[in-house]
Amino acid sequence: VGVRQWSTYLGGADEDVMNGVSVGAYSRVYVTGVSDSPTRIATTDATYPTIAGGSDAFINSFSSGGSRLWGTYYGGSGYDGAFTLDVDGLEVAIAGITGSTTDIATPGTFQTTASVSSGNYAKYVATFTAPLFLMMNGQNPTTEQEVMRVNSDADGFSLHLPVGIRDAGDEQVTIHVLDAMGRVVLSQKVST
Repeated sequence: VGVRQWSTYLGGADEDVMNGVSVGAYSRVYVTGVSDSPTRIATTDATYPTIAGGSDAFINSFSSGGSRLWGTYYGGSGYDGAFTLDVDGLEVAIAGITGSTTDIATPGTFQTTASVSSGNYAKYVATFTAPLFLMMNGQNPTTEQEVMRVNSDADGFSLHLPVGIRDAGDEQVTIHVLDAMGRVVLSQKVST
């Protein structure tokens, strides 16, 4: 008999549908689907922090303990839905359909224009890199604004500082680095 490790609600006040789930590096759980909700889907440092159309695709990532790590909308002005997801390490790929003719394809890719007409959606595939690791301002952050994210990409690393650190002035702040299980593995005082 299996033992439930964790479970959580995900979504806002409008219709949200999950269509895919996968487990990646560090036992992180990733989900994808379609959201009509303008809140409670994307994290503050998301690639697409706001819903662009009436319905957008979304990706959310959770730690092995069930804490939300990262979330983003994905889409343009039309209907956009993600129906499958695959994860390889920290690389996340989604595929779905779109009624959007902009904000989907990136320059230099296989097909940069969509064939969209009434009742005919274009298909898409998109990849994202999930945050490499998180650092928190305090042991138990109460808002996403207290989470520091370190992302990796082709250019190296980028850092999103939480509001609490950016606004601390000349104070010292202690940053705790957590492992995938949420255990503190390093504590460091930094001056802001």
